[in-house]
Amino acid sequence: MDVIEEMKRYFGKDQKLVDHTLEVLEYAQKIMDKEHLDEKTKKIVTDAAVLHDIGVIEARRKYGSSAGPYQEREGQIIARSILEKIGRSSEEIDRVCFIVGHHHTPSAIDGIDFQIVWEADQIVNVKSKGLREEKENLDKYFKTSYGKQMLKEMIDKSI
Repeated sequence: MDVIEEMKRYFGKDQKLVDHTLEVLEYAQKIMDKEHLDEKTKKIVTDAAVLHDIGVIEARRKYGSSAGPYQEREGQIIARSILEKIGRSSEEIDRVCFIVGHHHTPSAIDGIDFQIVWEADQIVNVKSKGLREEKENLDKYFKTSYGKQMLKEMIDKSI
């Protein structure tokens, strides 16, 4: 079984969530390619990028909102279930669930795997929403050189 198939199955007919997730994965892969990561870290980044918003549907159902804290709370539970189903190791599951459970909390970033997922998600959000105010976050939260470069290019295009 594949994490992308499971994400698509879980999101069902919500194509907007599927598209957002696949775009985040695409940017995460671009950043990973520039960071020269080991295979284990790439696998964690890939799984976390694919599952980062997996809590949205349950957050909406339970709380009537897909706000970050609700996504984080519900997402790590669902991500754990999916990762167990597809046979990931407990170490991988714990790490991916930590990232999913904090992906709206940049102050919790504690490693290159989390950094890449966070940056990829922010790049997609900037791209889709044209958030000029993200320029302030460029130096504050973006750490990878390629992530900074991509964000700067997108912001410059939107100004």
